Amino acid sequence: MSVNLSQLLELPCLKDATVVAGKSALDRPVTSVSVLEYAQPTALLDEFFEKNRFIGSELALTCWYNIRHDVDAQCNILKDLASYGEVGVILYYLGIIVKELDQRVLDVANAYGIALIVMPEGSINYRYSEVITSVMEAVIKDRTEQTLFSGDLLNQVTRLPEHLRTMDTLLSMLRDRLHTSFILTDQNNKLLNAVAYPLAAESALTHAMEAHRFPSLWWKNQSRITAGKGPAMYLHTINTEGKVLSEEILRQIVEVVQLFVNIWNPQHNQFISEEMIRTILRDEPIKMRRLGELFHIDVAALQEMWVLIPDKEEENNATYKDSLSRILKENYAICVCDNYEKHTVAFTDGKCLGERESIAQELGVLRCKLFSIQHTLTTTEVRQAYLTIQETKEACRSIFPCKLFYTAEDITFAKNCLHCIEKGQLSIEQHTHCLRPIQQDSESQRTLAILLLDCQGNVAKTAQHLNLHINSVKYRVQKLNAQFGSEVSAFPLNAFLAFAMAVQRVLGS
Repeated sequence: MSVNLSQLLELPCLKDATVVAGKSALDRPVTSVSVLEYAQPTALLDEFFEKNRFIGSELALTCWYNIRHDVDAQCNILKDLASYGEVGVILYYLGIIVKELDQRVLDVANAYGIALIVMPEGSINYRYSEVITSVMEAVIKDRTEQTLFSGDLLNQVTRLPEHLRTMDTLLSMLRDRLHTSFILTDQNNKLLNAVAYPLAAESALTHAMEAHRFPSLWWKNQSRITAGKGPAMYLHTINTEGKVLSEEILRQIVEVVQLFVNIWNPQHNQFISEEMIRTILRDEPIKMRRLGELFHIDVAALQEMWVLIPDKEEENNATYKDSLSRILKENYAICVCDNYEKHTVAFTDGKCLGERESIAQELGVLRCKLFSIQHTLTTTEVRQAYLTIQETKEACRSIFPCKLFYTAEDITFAKNCLHCIEKGQLSIEQHTHCLRPIQQDSESQRTLAILLLDCQGNVAKTAQHLNLHINSVKYRVQKLNAQFGSEVSAFPLNAFLAFAMAVQRVLGS
């Protein structure tokens, strides 16, 4: 059995540490240790987690310096780490950097089953390097002594969150234990999964597989994997350093993969929409095309992305997935839909048979934010659009509270507003100084914001929104024109005013 967390806490370097929450993780195996340098939840951190979808049964060392005052961020990073398989977090310098732990942080650790371990409070005499060295020595010693690993790996899989019980996860665990690369293909040599050791060698590995030419230094073995009554698959075990794996190790590799297929995923070689979604959003065009060929999906026709984000993380994603998939399939000839991270994502052919507004209205009963991004021609564009959605989702709601769904133009506009604010007070003043004529007139400010941001300059819609007679709104617009000395609905003045009002809405949210 792998060394578990409770055993590691007996090491001299951790004997003074205290488990303050998440004690249910004490019997979980630990396979590695890492340092969490940056913990602020951002689109960049989301991208890191997605590129490293399964972190492994790690311990993360951190002092939470950049989120020391942000309890929400501390809670969110624990949730993210737990969802990617992390066993626990060891927090250093409590009382010095993070002054105290909020009860909400402890509650999250307990709820998500991730151990929160605190080094002695108020002390700077404990070093990361001591824990890194001692933990890895214990892990390596255990692996050296325990040569039978198949049952151990399957036991680790059963303890993972359900969304991580995938073939990618299993192969990643084998890779990390054996320092060996793996490729799983169907009987026609089409790629199903690939994990590389080291991680950066994945492109070279898949290129060699595609060209059917491997460097002479590499050692390679092929094993047949059966999937119930379905067609066979083939597992290619590759060591780029030329190290030859023993027959016993190869037997255990095949055994653990075969058992995984039979227990958790007997139809692994059949199409899973989640895999296509994940491949597109991870910007893997080669794998995307292979999946398209394998499952007869015209990936070139997938030119519109829909993203549905629940207002609350705790909402049941299955409900959103079923609703979005059903409605889109009624309106598009091609639709691939599944859950991704904490959201529901779909790709369609871009040729809507109905009206997008009608789709959004039908989904309006769900408490969510809906994004429709058209003309996404490459995986790089899709990935960038998805990251921008993560960055701007709250700003979009603040700027356009009445919209049923948000477009690519909306998220770009919101991103520009956020960048303006991030640059500081001087930037904000430069972009909002055009509002000085109505600085002391709250009625004119509200009318202008609704006219430009909510009603696209339409006076009748503005009157309806304000619940006023149209003549009253016409009078207000005439007053605005007089205050600015020009028509507020005419370009380019309306562009400057709309941006300024949007910045104010974000600041006021």
